[in-house]
Amino acid sequence: MSSLFPRDVHMLASAVTDSIVVWTDSGSRDAAVIFWHWSREWLSPVVQAIHDIPDEQVQKNLASLLSNPGCPSGYHGLRNALVELADRSPGATRELFRLAWRAESNSRIGYHLGERYQSDQADLLLADLSARPRPLGSAADDAPVLIVVPFRDATGTEHRVRNAVACLRALTDQSFPREHYAITVVESDREARWQGVLEPLCDNYIFARDAGPFNKSWATNVGVRNTRGQHEVICVMDADVLADRHFLSRNVARFMERGVQSFLPYREMFCLDPPSTSAAIGERLFGAAESPSESRLRGFLIRRPPGLCFWIRKTAFDRVAGMDERYAGWGGEDTDFALRVSVKAPLDRWNDRLIHLHHPPSSAYVNGRTVNHHIPPMSWPAHSDIGRVDRFEAGGVR
Repeated sequence: MSSLFPRDVHMLASAVTDSIVVWTDSGSRDAAVIFWHWSREWLSPVVQAIHDIPDEQVQKNLASLLSNPGCPSGYHGLRNALVELADRSPGATRELFRLAWRAESNSRIGYHLGERYQSDQADLLLADLSARPRPLGSAADDAPVLIVVPFRDATGTEHRVRNAVACLRALTDQSFPREHYAITVVESDREARWQGVLEPLCDNYIFARDAGPFNKSWATNVGVRNTRGQHEVICVMDADVLADRHFLSRNVARFMERGVQSFLPYREMFCLDPPSTSAAIGERLFGAAESPSESRLRGFLIRRPPGLCFWIRKTAFDRVAGMDERYAGWGGEDTDFALRVSVKAPLDRWNDRLIHLHHPPSSAYVNGRTVNHHIPPMSWPAHSDIGRVDRFEAGGVR
């Protein structure tokens, strides 16, 4: 075996079991459909190989996990059976472990199952969060940090607006001084559906009318251009992020290092399942925890994605003319922005894990392509007139 191959049997058994769950559970595809398609060639051989293992306990627990990939007992049962088999007969698992470690080394999706995870966690609803008192404090006129949260929820399920309320409440519960940062929410839709819910939770609410597919890039630019103040630093945050209490203090401090102009503050996006989403929101907001305990959470770990949360100096944001407003619908806008920024400014990535709350899938991936595949990457002109609130009024040009 290669010197790059681990010897820890428990780690290798987990790599097998994680691969089975990522392959089987539709939640992994919902979390990152493009990454899942890219990872199939590494996951498929693991699934094929484990069916050839001639061990009764392995096959029994495999069948249990395949029938219910979210069941902790099936996961732990299969992992333990593989460990026991490897201890008895190392040769029986050698090829399976090799394939699993190859998958773990190349797949863009991992898996986390906390030891205290409970699948019967009661749902937390929008009404539960809306009943909480209004957050105290607001930004000063000279706040150096601007957080822009682009948003739409026209689904009728209230999942996204529930997440947005949790996101905003977590942002107002920070160790960083409240007067030093402004929160701007840009609701982009055919109508201002959620203004009454969102406006009390932020410093600035902007309605940007657009009846077409959600355009995160334009909504972001609208927020940056139309928020008053001389902000030094911008944080673009998806409305499904649940920030820990020291999130702002930690990331603002990173700009105190010489040469830091932009960064992604995380390496892994922790996409929670529905029970874990309710558990995380409850612990962070109702339980007043600094951050949710990962021992209670289950979800998929998206490795090094380009979006979700992006920190950048205002000077660098202006240098690249913000995000490319031609991207409508989900797919490609974050990658394009990160690529253009990385050419014009240093782009760092930090080793945090960022929680993403569950919602119905939104990305479209048809015949191996995203909805925006026709847009040449890195082609947004640096002189573009960005963030016009009236861009899509009365059938404006897309």
